[in-house]
This record gives sequence, C-alpha cells and structure tokens, in this order.
Amino acid sequence: MTFISYAQNYEDVMLWRALKDVKNGFYIDVGAAWPQGHSVTHSFYLEGWRGINIEPNSKFFDQLQSQRSRDINLPFAISDKCGSFTMHLIEETGLSTLDKDIAIKHGATGIKSLEKQVDTHTLAFIWEKYVPPDQEIHFLKIDVEGLEKAVLAGNDWANCRPWIILVEAAMPMSQVESHDEWEELLISADYQFAYADGLNRFYVAQEHSELLAAFKYPPNVFDAFIPIAQQQADSRANNAEVKAAESEARTAKIETKFQQLTNELNSVYHSKSWRITKPIRILANQVLAVKNENIVIRIKKYSKQVTQLVAARAIKYIERRGGFRKYCIDLSKTLGLYNFLRLIYHRNLEQTRLQRLTKIKQNLSATEKSEHLSTHARSIHIDLNKAVKKHQKESC
Repeated sequence: MTFISYAQNYEDVMLWRALKDVKNGFYIDVGAAWPQGHSVTHSFYLEGWRGINIEPNSKFFDQLQSQRSRDINLPFAISDKCGSFTMHLIEETGLSTLDKDIAIKHGATGIKSLEKQVDTHTLAFIWEKYVPPDQEIHFLKIDVEGLEKAVLAGNDWANCRPWIILVEAAMPMSQVESHDEWEELLISADYQFAYADGLNRFYVAQEHSELLAAFKYPPNVFDAFIPIAQQQADSRANNAEVKAAESEARTAKIETKFQQLTNELNSVYHSKSWRITKPIRILANQVLAVKNENIVIRIKKYSKQVTQLVAARAIKYIERRGGFRKYCIDLSKTLGLYNFLRLIYHRNLEQTRLQRLTKIKQNLSATEKSEHLSTHARSIHIDLNKAVKKHQKESC
C-alpha cells in the first residue's frame, strides 16, 4: 500500500519505516500546529494510531479538536516549568514562540506577532496526567521555535521514555543548526543519534536500538510513498479523466440516439403515406406560417377553393401513376381517402363547367339585345340557351 506523507520534510516517512509494524501506536506532538498540513502525525492517525497534540495557538487547537476526535488535544505551551508565559503568536504559521528574541527577529523581517498569555506545563506533567497507564510512547515530536532545550529539560527521562524522539534542530527560518544547545540532554538520557534530515534530528532510546537500522538511508523509492500534494494532484487528474470519460459516454449516447431518430425520420420521409399527405402538409404549413389577421380571414374565405385545388392536384397525381393508384384504392378501403378526393375533384369539375355555362349565358343575354345579330348568330344563340337550361335542369 502506498504511504501518503503529510509532513513538511518527510519526517513521517522515516518514522513509518521504523514503526510500521506497530499496531495502534501512540505519539506525543509538541507544537502540533495543523491537524493535516505539515503534520508529522496525521498519516499515523489515519492508520489507527492516537496520541496527544499540544498546541497553544487557539485556531490550530480548534482545528485539532474538530478533526482529531481520537486524540487528546491540549491548548498549552511546554517548557521546563509550569506557569503562565507570554506567547508571540504569528497567525496561520507554525512560527509562534515563547522566545521574545526570536519574535523580535521575525518583526525585523516584517512578520508581525500578537502577544497572548498561555499556560505552560512540563513534559513530565503531561505524561503523568494525560498518558494512559502502561502506555508506550512510540515517538515524541518537538517543534517549539527555539525553546527545545526548555522542553527537553522538563521531562523525567528515567520514567518517560519515548522509543524515538525527533526535534527541530535549526533556528527558525534558517539552516543554522541549534542542536548543540540541547543534544547533551538526550545523550545523557541514553538516546542515540540516528538521523538528520537538514531540519530535524532523530534519536532512538538505547533499549530500542534495533530501530537504528531504519534510519540508515533518507526517504527513497523503496519506502513506496507519495507526498500529499502529489496525491491531491493525481486525484484531481483522475477526477478530470473520469469526468471526460463520462462526457464522452454521454456524447456517444446522444449521437446514437440522434442517429436512431434520423433513421426513423428518414423511414417516415420515404413512406408512401408521407408522399400521399404531402399536399395537405404544404397547406397546413402555409396556414401555420400566417400571422397577419387579414390574411387568415382571406384564407378562411377561400378555404373551400383551396381544398378543392389540393384535392384536384392529389387526384391527378394519383391518376397519372398506375401502381400508386392501386395502392391508394386499397388504402381507401380503410381510410376512404381516395374516394373522398375523387368526390371533391368531380364536384369541382361540375362547378367549373356550371360557372363556364353561366358566363356563356350572361354573354348570350347581352348579345341577344344587340340589333346587329345575323340570322345564323341568332340560331346559335338559341341553341346555346337550350344547352344551358338543360344542364341546369340536370344539375338540379
């Protein structure tokens, strides 16, 4: 399984290499700061460990309280004596300190701090009051921005013995080593120097000297770890790939549906019923496109003539195509469409003939009054009148 490192300088990788076989281990983190970012203990917490987080910065303490429910979280500072001291808080950083001189140096570089009174206790007090009886402390981490000597001096090394100790060993925001001031306290307490990573120094208790071998090499490929920043980047990339794949799947589904609908539409376009009803659709589209009220009134006025025209064109279209005519006749058995169109068509022919004969009669009536008709013309006029009257009588 890949180990995810949350620590600033892979301190958790080195500790995990030495302690990965320990189940449900216990830690003490002095100067814990964030519950996740730059945390030496967060990976262990995710593995089921628990411990004590000591953090006097109230904002970090509140975060620890909400995110580290299994841990004991204490809003204290640690020193070589119990009491109340002034802490120089530098918000949103891990640079807060009890050392006034260090705070002044930060101020000279533009880093401002706020003064706050905090309670201080010793490591021996924390151990006695908060560590469960017979509980082994598998590692102690100390990051107190210049107060390392006071923290180490406040422990009972005869009775309170973590397996591994790592201490920040450089002056704040520099590479200047500071371990000469306090290392002798650990050496005299039977701890062996094991490893330095440029920021911290690791020490192993003499009674657990078998762990020294784990600190022979710096973090490397065989530790099978990735930094949390890389894991988050990979996760974002994977999420983007998943979303892209989902988008492609949705696009393919839409394209398939579109092709299916296109095929169905083409099937309708090529059907005989679609061709039969083409004149009716044309008329319907023209009616729907009309928005002017006056045009609508005129269409209503002439709708009968338009229907007759459409029927006439449809029946002519059908009559000119023998095979298609048979199909329409068969269709008329169930729909009556063909016979209906023929009825309209023939009615239209009769009305047209009647209109023409009426016009001829009107012309003849006008001609009859003329004094210039010849005998032959008058004879033709009489014959035409008889034909008109006969046709009118038959139509009735």
